[in-house]
Amino acid sequence: MYWTPSAGIVTQSLKLINLSSMDLGDVNFVRINAAQFATNRETDCNTIGDWGLTGKVILTKSDRFQHEVMGHSYETRLGGVGDWPQLATNDEMVDKVLNLLTVKGDRVCNISLSPDYQTFRSNICLKKIIVDDDSSKVWSLYDCGPKNVVCPLICLPPVSGTADVFFRQLMDLSSKGYRVIAAEYPIYWSLREFINGFSKLLDHLNFERVHVLGASLGGFLAQKFAESSHQSRRIHSLFLVNSFADTSVFNHTDSAVMFWMTPTTLLKKLVMGSSSMQTNSTDQSILDAIEFMAQKLDTLSQPELASRLTLNCLNCYVEPQRLQKLDITLLDVFDHCALSQSVRDELYKLYPDARRAHLKTGGNFPYLSRWEDVDMHLTIHLRQFQNTKYAAASEQIEVGTPVMDDSLQTELLFE
Repeated sequence: MYWTPSAGIVTQSLKLINLSSMDLGDVNFVRINAAQFATNRETDCNTIGDWGLTGKVILTKSDRFQHEVMGHSYETRLGGVGDWPQLATNDEMVDKVLNLLTVKGDRVCNISLSPDYQTFRSNICLKKIIVDDDSSKVWSLYDCGPKNVVCPLICLPPVSGTADVFFRQLMDLSSKGYRVIAAEYPIYWSLREFINGFSKLLDHLNFERVHVLGASLGGFLAQKFAESSHQSRRIHSLFLVNSFADTSVFNHTDSAVMFWMTPTTLLKKLVMGSSSMQTNSTDQSILDAIEFMAQKLDTLSQPELASRLTLNCLNCYVEPQRLQKLDITLLDVFDHCALSQSVRDELYKLYPDARRAHLKTGGNFPYLSRWEDVDMHLTIHLRQFQNTKYAAASEQIEVGTPVMDDSLQTELLFE
């Protein structure tokens, strides 16, 4: 649980833990005064802040204990003023605590620190666009590739994602001559709002039609937009990644109307506790992808997260008969995924003529963990439109040639 400590509370090297349960037996997690922490191994604490907990804190004899979370090994310091104690009485309690908590403080996000991501962030600017009457509704875009392409690929993220979760596709496909736009939608509380906003965005960018890559919620929103605009066909093709066509599969349709007033911590716990953020895999790429998405989740405000969860869970479904003329590719993974096999099978039934792209492994975020395979399937999907009015790539740019981002006038370097 994240909070800003008051005076007298440990403030340096703050290592916090995200509560997924308060049932910790005889041990409660508390705030400890720095002076007490420096001098006492056993401390009686009074009622603690907003949590309203009381209890006795018993620290381990060792200044450190090691633990493992999602395949990563971490070492937590328990000694010294300025360190936040992650409490444990013995090995059994350590195991109990770790089963109930998602440890956040000591984990390192390898993707955020990678040279590729740093290159992306230093070379590609994030554009802010307002298309609604409400100036607080701001679209955030990364636009890569040749600007003479007027039917680009637009990527829509899942609930926990921001526009830069598609940085691999932005860099890789744009280097091959494709124009790729990653779009982060503003706070919309209804599908009608999203559909109107996305339509205005396409008008603002002068796009008659676009190809859309939609991941999870992004894929559902893309389907609903295609359904609403089926007569004008503003979406020329769909590439759906681990997506769905009926929100009832999440079993939160009744509580969705209350998300707008739910505290941020509980909303994040709802997402972090979902199977999309859990895995038994020891694959480092999958673990890194989950950690990166968790990091992006932490950047979302309460209204942003609440509105996305509302769109994700309000009772609604896609009418597939209006999408049968679209070229659709369905990408799924065969390993652990938040969506059950029955949900995938239902999507196959809705789009019997859709191409199917299957990955043996990749988890819930294959565009990060198996980006090369995803980009290969994307290239195959988009190649059919080359030399047509709705090509997503420029004919003048050879495959593999770096492109210029005219918003920065900076040459991009790709692998």
